[in-house]
Amino acid sequence: MLAYIVFDRCSRAVIENGAVLKPKRGNPTAIARLSPYLTAMREADSNAGRQEQELGLSPRRRAGAAKVVRKGHPGRLAAVTSGAVPNRFLADQDPTTSRAKAAVDGKLFPCGELVRYAAERHLRHIRNGEKRGIYWRPEAAAR
Repeated sequence: MLAYIVFDRCSRAVIENGAVLKPKRGNPTAIARLSPYLTAMREADSNAGRQEQELGLSPRRRAGAAKVVRKGHPGRLAAVTSGAVPNRFLADQDPTTSRAKAAVDGKLFPCGELVRYAAERHLRHIRNGEKRGIYWRPEAAAR
């Protein structure tokens, strides 16, 4: 953690003053030199990288450091908190046909006009579809 703090402080100083310090005024032999903050920043970066590797915190090594065991999905909140409510359509052998009957009879809400037309077509195909080669297999629809 200390390496991160040192890195942040040094990077702020490098941004404000620049990576190269200006020579002192009045000294004819003074030359521009590298900022000591830049050197400290590099050292803090290498220290932080080394510590991350030892602790398994770097993105590259984090996945291999410790495997997380995930719990299974608990399911829907309603099924977990209260008992599962039985669906009136699941009791039938063919839930698609029972839903179509409910839509045509007006017991399925909300049900739009197109849904009702599709339900009527489904029931019509069940009644006289075999004459035209249309077969309904509920076990195939349940997949």
